[in-house]
Amino acid sequence: MDWAGLFRCELSYRERLRLAWELAWPLFLLDLAVIGVAYLIVGPKITDLYVAYALLALVIVNPFLVRRMAGLRYPGFRLAVLSDGAEAEMGYTESFKVAWLLGWRTEIFSYLLLFIVSPLAQLLPFQLSSLVPSTSDAPLLNIVGLSLFSVMAGLTLSPFIMPGMFSKQYQGFRFAALREASPRTATTVPVPRRAKAR
Repeated sequence: MDWAGLFRCELSYRERLRLAWELAWPLFLLDLAVIGVAYLIVGPKITDLYVAYALLALVIVNPFLVRRMAGLRYPGFRLAVLSDGAEAEMGYTESFKVAWLLGWRTEIFSYLLLFIVSPLAQLLPFQLSSLVPSTSDAPLLNIVGLSLFSVMAGLTLSPFIMPGMFSKQYQGFRFAALREASPRTATTVPVPRRAKAR
C-alpha cells in the first residue's frame, strides 16, 4: 500500500472541503425529510424504520451523491474516472466503491470522535436529557442528533480521507482529481474516453 498517498493530494484542503460539502448538505436534508415523514407514520417507533433507511442509503443514496459530486463543475479542477489511462463514465459500481471507501473510513473516525466527546458531555453543568420536551419526542431528537453528528463528522473528516480515495487503485479504475488547464496553457490534444469503466 502507498501510505504516502493517503496524505498526498492534488487538491487543496479548501477544495476537498468543497467536495465534502457537496456530499454533506444533500444527505442531511434528505435525512431530515425521511425522519420527518417516518415520525409522522410510525411515531416513537421511528428508530427501527430509520435503521432500514440507513441500509438503503448505503447502497442507493450514497453512490448517487458520489456520482452527483463527480458530475459537478469546480473552479480549477474536475473529477474523473480513469480506466486504462482513459476517462470513463462513472457507473453504479464505481460510485458504490468510492462511497464505501469514504463511508467506512469516516465512520471509524466518527466513532473515535464520539468516544472522545461523550465523556466531555458529562462535564456540562446540566443534563442534555433535560432539553427534551417529553419522553415521546426522545427517539425523534436522538435520531436527528445522530444524523447531525454524522453529517458534521463527515464534513470535518472527509477532507482528510479524500487523499486516500484519490490514491486508491480500485479494481479496474481510479477516481482522480484533474487540474483544468488555464486558457493560456490549454492544449488541443483530445482526451480519449471509454463508454464505461468495468
